[in-house]
Amino acid sequence: HTHGTEGYADTADNGYRSTDSERNVIAVGNAFETALNENGITAIHSAEMFDNPDFNMAYYNASLEIRRYLEAYPSISYVIDIHRDSMVLSDGTYYAPTSLIGSQRDTKAAQLMLVVGTDYGGSGHVNWRDNLSLAARLQCGVMENYPTLMRDINLRSASFNQQYTSGSLLIEVGSCASQLSEAILSAEIFARQLAKEIIG
Repeated sequence: HTHGTEGYADTADNGYRSTDSERNVIAVGNAFETALNENGITAIHSAEMFDNPDFNMAYYNASLEIRRYLEAYPSISYVIDIHRDSMVLSDGTYYAPTSLIGSQRDTKAAQLMLVVGTDYGGSGHVNWRDNLSLAARLQCGVMENYPTLMRDINLRSASFNQQYTSGSLLIEVGSCASQLSEAILSAEIFARQLAKEIIG
């Protein structure tokens, strides 16, 4: 979680941030890890908040942690960076992108957006197309059962530390106006799809 203090409307402090790991995206990561493990994928969850205390150092601090983990566990193939978005309407209102799921379409889940970095900004991230291919497969897989859960893939010029594996993605889970429970539900759905992708 490069921005680990990112929180949700029902759990965060002013500014939609919290250093309480049960009230921010760390809690979403815990649910993500559990869902992966329950579906046959051994996952390691870093619960560091790399944006605390210095937001501007977050991506650098996260890169050091990624490299430490890859050195300690060279079999790691996927690095997933879980964030939450911030969406503001023209009138200044914060927006919560949701999807109605379930057999009766009566359950709210936070929409997900995959962010794929490239080498356009000069990062040397030459294999970014592998990550884009992964994102497209996962997006299609989720949409087979949850057609409104995914927002469009966001292709960016920065690398977002995705140069370390060909299975690296940044996921925006809902927005600051979403509920934590909605974000956790979406993370669990996405984790199951990722496990299916890995196992084949």
